[in-house]
Amino acid sequence: MKSRKRKESKGFGETKEDSKATKPDSVNTLSEEQTTAKKQLDSPQEGTSEKKSPRWRRILVRTVLGVFLAPLLLLFLIIGLLYVPPIQDAVVQAVENKVNKGGEVHLSIGSLRLGFPLKVKLKETTLLDARGDTMLQADELSLRVSLLPLLSGIVESDRLRAENLSFNLSNKDYTTLTSLSAKSLELAPLSANLSREMLDVGTIAISEGHFLYSDRDTTKQEPSAPFLWHLSVSRVKVNDFDFELDMPNDSLLVKASLHRFEAKNFQLGEDLLAFDVQSMKVKEQSGAVVNDLQGDFKLQDKVITVQSLDFLSPNSQLQ
Repeated sequence: MKSRKRKESKGFGETKEDSKATKPDSVNTLSEEQTTAKKQLDSPQEGTSEKKSPRWRRILVRTVLGVFLAPLLLLFLIIGLLYVPPIQDAVVQAVENKVNKGGEVHLSIGSLRLGFPLKVKLKETTLLDARGDTMLQADELSLRVSLLPLLSGIVESDRLRAENLSFNLSNKDYTTLTSLSAKSLELAPLSANLSREMLDVGTIAISEGHFLYSDRDTTKQEPSAPFLWHLSVSRVKVNDFDFELDMPNDSLLVKASLHRFEAKNFQLGEDLLAFDVQSMKVKEQSGAVVNDLQGDFKLQDKVITVQSLDFLSPNSQLQ
C-alpha cells in the first residue's frame, strides 16, 4: 500500500512539473494571439487609408466633369423646352413683341410648332407695314433645317413649303409695286451660303398663282443697289399662273396666263438671267396662244440671246 501511494504521489508530482513546464508555451501562445489581434486591429486602419486616395480622385473627376458638362446639360435642357407647346407659344409672343416694338411693321403668328431636330411650322402668319398694307401672308409655312451645316454658316433644308402665300412690296406713293401670290410654293431641296451669298435650289414648284410688277414712277430714280446674290435652280415648274408687266414708261404691257411652264438650269446673278425652257404653254390677253415653246434664253450685259428655239402655235411652227 505504501509503495502504491508513493507511486501515485510520484505521478502527481510529475504532473505538476509537466504543468510548470507547459506554462512558458501558453505564455508564448498568448503573446502570439495578442500580436495577431493587434495586427487585425491595425489592418483596417491601413486599408482605410489606402481607400481614401481613390475616393478623393473620384470626387475630383466628378467635380471637373460637372463643371464642363453643366453648361451643355443646361443648353440641352433649354433646347428640349423649346419642343414644349406652351414654351413655343411664349416664344411666339416674345418675337411678336420684339418685332412690333418699333412700330414700322406689325407681325402676327397664329402658332409655332417645332419638331425634332429642327422642323419649323408657322400657321396664320401676317406681316404688315406701317401703313397697314399686307407685306406677307401665309396660311402655313414649313421648313426643315439641317443642324450641322449651320455651324459653318450654311442653311440647308430638304424642303421649304408655303400654302396660300401672298407677298407685296411697294414704295411710299405706290408707283412701284411687286406682288406675288400662290396657292402652293415649294422649294426642295435648298442650300444658302450666307458668307458667299449663294442660293442653290433643286426644284421650285408654283401652282395657281399670280405675279405683278408695275412701275409708273416718273421721278428720277437713284441707281438701285446691285444684286449680289447668285441664284441657281436646277428645275422650275409652274402651273396655272398669271403674270402681268405694267411699265408704261418703257411702253411695256404684258398680261398672260401660263398654263404650263418648265425650265432647267435657271441662273440669276448681278448682271445675268439665263434658263433653258423645256416646255411652255401660254395665252396672252390679246388672244395669242403658244401651244409649246422650247429654247435656251440668256440675258447678260443687256443683250438677249436665244438658242435651239422651237415654237409651236395653233397656226404656225418655228424651229
